[in-house]
Amino acid sequence: MQISEWLPNPTGKDSGNEWVELFNNEEVAVNLTGWRIENYKKIEKKLSAAEVLPGERVLFLGKSLGITFRNQNDSLRLIDGSGKEVDRGSFSGEALEGYSYGRDSKSEWTWLRPTPGQLNSESALPHLADVGYVKNESGLIMSDFIIMLVGASILIVCYLIYTVRQDDYLAKLFTEGD
Repeated sequence: MQISEWLPNPTGKDSGNEWVELFNNEEVAVNLTGWRIENYKKIEKKLSAAEVLPGERVLFLGKSLGITFRNQNDSLRLIDGSGKEVDRGSFSGEALEGYSYGRDSKSEWTWLRPTPGQLNSESALPHLADVGYVKNESGLIMSDFIIMLVGASILIVCYLIYTVRQDDYLAKLFTEGD
């Protein structure tokens, strides 16, 4: 049994919209009676008793979990009925809003497009890297800032040229000197 993906920072309101998906990667059914998950604060919550067949996924929604996640530097542990840690996932830095943290097809932890109850998508990071940047907290990216700066500079130059041409004194000052 493993943590397949979890959504620590859903788009919009986090509370009650976070979720965890487990995947049975074993060849036998797994009974989740007594199993728990633990967040970064080491708060443990028992999972609903369910039997998960091989290759099956089970989804635990935020409201039924009774546990919350942080939007930065978080971890999640899966603990079986005997108290043994079965799986763990953690990330450093900011959680990408609206993306789940889970395993890709190579079973490597990465940010994913959420696929609750379904086969995980490939990493969302190559798609974010295609554009060459990730948005910062303000929502502006460096290229947006540069474009705005160039646009503002062009407007200022145009305004100065217009003003100089409209004013005879300024036109003489700039073209002939004082």
